[in-house]
Amino acid sequence: MEVIKIKSKNKKNKLVLVTIIMLSISLFFVGCFWQDSRVVYTECGFRLSRLTGTGQMGHTFIAQKYLGDNLDITIPIEHNGYTITTLGERLAIPRHFRLANQVEKITIQSNIIQFNGIVGLEEATPLQLKEIYVTSDNTNYKSINGVLYRISDGVLAFYPPAKQNLSYVLPIAGVQYHSESRLLRHVLNNRYLQNLFIPWNEVLRIEFNLSALQNIFVPNSLVGAYRLHFRDFGLEDLVQPLPRNWQELV
Repeated sequence: MEVIKIKSKNKKNKLVLVTIIMLSISLFFVGCFWQDSRVVYTECGFRLSRLTGTGQMGHTFIAQKYLGDNLDITIPIEHNGYTITTLGERLAIPRHFRLANQVEKITIQSNIIQFNGIVGLEEATPLQLKEIYVTSDNTNYKSINGVLYRISDGVLAFYPPAKQNLSYVLPIAGVQYHSESRLLRHVLNNRYLQNLFIPWNEVLRIEFNLSALQNIFVPNSLVGAYRLHFRDFGLEDLVQPLPRNWQELV
């Protein structure tokens, strides 16, 4: 490699040369930092990205996608010594975790502290996800009958789209909200549910995509309010008074 010698005639030229060298070194390290903060890794079919920063989320991994062939998967706890804390991209929109469409069950362990929804890798193919299970040592999320809830406030975080129950009681805390529009339809998106029960004495803000839905049962005093709420979705005719024996129907 040819070496070019620069002869400085005075101290000023030497100072300029030193400044240029120091600036080049600084730019090199800054470039390395930003590249390292967004490096993408693959482990057991999962696509992971590194998140650098401070606080609880600093120097952790995000699980962006699952690209493997398994039907039953468990989210890994760590990669190269760094904890995987998040399901779904945090720095891009949409932020969902993209899942191979054939997966039927997901197990979430104690490490996950942020869940950003799930969509299929192939949008034209229905997700086969039937169950989300959370280990008992997770302090942020829990699962009841395969459905995901936040522990802090009890809201519905995700209802598996291929779960084959015909009826569901919406929790009084409602559903998890994110900044992206229409994400609610990913939270409560199912092709088998026929009966949605909302037995609470207050109108809950809710959107969903339930293609088999036949009835929305609400307290008699709120039938008018809910029919007005669902009119924009063309679902007002599905709103019915809550039967007295509704708990036997679930």
